[in-house]
Parts: sequence; structure tokens; C-alpha cells
Amino acid sequence: MWDRLTPSQLVELLDTTSDALLVLDRNGRPAAANAALLRLLDAGLDDLDPEHPLLAAAADSLSHTAPGGARLQLQVRRLPLADGGQALWFRDCTEQQRLQQELSEQTLTDPVTGLLNRRGLSVALEPQVSRCRRYDSPLSLVLLELRGDVDDPARVRVSRILKDQLRWADMIGCNEDQRFILALPETRQADAEQLIAKLRERLAAEFASELVDTGFGVAEWRKADNTQTLLNRAAAALAPAAASTAAG
Repeated sequence: MWDRLTPSQLVELLDTTSDALLVLDRNGRPAAANAALLRLLDAGLDDLDPEHPLLAAAADSLSHTAPGGARLQLQVRRLPLADGGQALWFRDCTEQQRLQQELSEQTLTDPVTGLLNRRGLSVALEPQVSRCRRYDSPLSLVLLELRGDVDDPARVRVSRILKDQLRWADMIGCNEDQRFILALPETRQADAEQLIAKLRERLAAEFASELVDTGFGVAEWRKADNTQTLLNRAAAALAPAAASTAAG
């Protein structure tokens, strides 16, 4: 359809829409634009610099600062025209991306493994930490880091092993940065370390022929801990192992 339209026909067709349209002639020079595009530029076509980011758009999307200072996320399409020129079609996806980001932040599960994500685990951990404060009951947190050639199928395999090895009362979370978080209610650090030894052996057998290694950090709840400080201490326990691996 588009390759049968002249520049003027295309601009007339879209001049009442919110999408911005810039028509280039066969030499790549601006030939026409609709009202939405001129609002984006806050200038006329004669003032359009050939190096302007909109004119030079090569990707399927780009960020653009509107005249009022708002940062827009634009979807970009290139449409061939009948006279040998082309049209650049810009659609504002800022609100859509904002809503997707909000939805992502509200999601409690990891899309790959189906486990709790960090936010979901934090929500689930709050009652456990409150219980520790109230009854002085033990709670250990284990951070498992995958290192090496790790893809999504590998993360799924690890999640299955963890589900098989842990108790029903234990909680498993998974971050997108190749880390798993294990929350172990009624568990002292010494018992958590015994579990780590079993997991290390099981994972080593699972990835025996692959370039995948594991690191562990563990922290037991203390009276001054909240959910974040407990996570931080588990991460700090993992850091020396990660540093020594990198140094080697």
C-alpha cells in the first residue's frame, strides 16, 4: 500500500493522527512532514539539520527529547514510496513502555523459572523476619550464584534441582542476574552450610560437562536484621568467593 502513495498523499492521510511522519525524497532530503512531526521538531523542515537524530534514525526505536523537555520513546518504521523516496513513521510508545515497566515491577515471579523474583521473595520474607523478631526463631538466607556459560535452560535446570532438594516450607527466589536466593525458616547457619554442601555436589554433577560453576553465600538472621540487611549480608558472604574466582 505505502509504496503506491505519493509523499503528499501520505502526509494528507496521516496529518490528523498522533503519529509523526517525515517524508524524504530519493536523495534523502526532507520533502514533507505532518503536523505531529513538526511538533516534535518545534521547527520547520527548512531548519532541519541533515544530522538530526530523527532524520538519521536507523534503529527500530529511539529516545527523543521533545521541545518541552519530555523524554519520548519512539518506535520507528521506514516505508518506501512510489517516487523512490521513503517515509519515516514515528510512534510515541512512552506511555506503553511506562506501563510495561510498572507491570514488570509489580510482578512477583521470574518469567523464566516461575520462581519468586527478588521483589516477590522480599514480600514473602517480611512475615518470616517478623516471626524471627517475635519468637527469636532461626532463619538462614543462602545466595547461590551461577557463573560461566549460563543460559535460560540452565537456570530452569537449577530451579528444578532446588525445588527437589529443599523443604516445602523453604522459599526460593531467582534474579535475572543469575542468582538464586534460598530462604530457610527454622534453620541455623550450620545446617544451611550442610545443605550448601549437598547442593554444590548435586549442581557439580548436573553441569559436569559444561562451563558452569557455582558460588554460595549464607547469612543467619540477627536481632538487628531486616529483610534487606539479611540479603546484604548473604551477598557480602558471596563476594569474596566471586572475587577469588575472578582473580584466578
